[in-house]
Amino acid sequence: MPPCSLLGLDRLFGFVDLHSNPTVVTFLLNPNHLGGLCNLAGFTAVGLAAGERGTARLGWGAGAALCAVVSWLSGSQ
Repeated sequence: MPPCSLLGLDRLFGFVDLHSNPTVVTFLLNPNHLGGLCNLAGFTAVGLAAGERGTARLGWGAGAALCAVVSWLSGSQ
């Protein structure tokens, strides 16, 4: 039994009916939401990396790469 059911959480924000039995109730209802969020964050990180120098650029670039990988693994179309 998923943890959400044990706590009696079967509706998102208290009023959106979930048609499946999710493990965790979250606002990311399907993989496309996660993919879109990662795309937005990834392109933002690329822009921030372009404006930095040194290790800050490396950090933003790593963040952009992580977002790209998560977006790809989410199976978003």
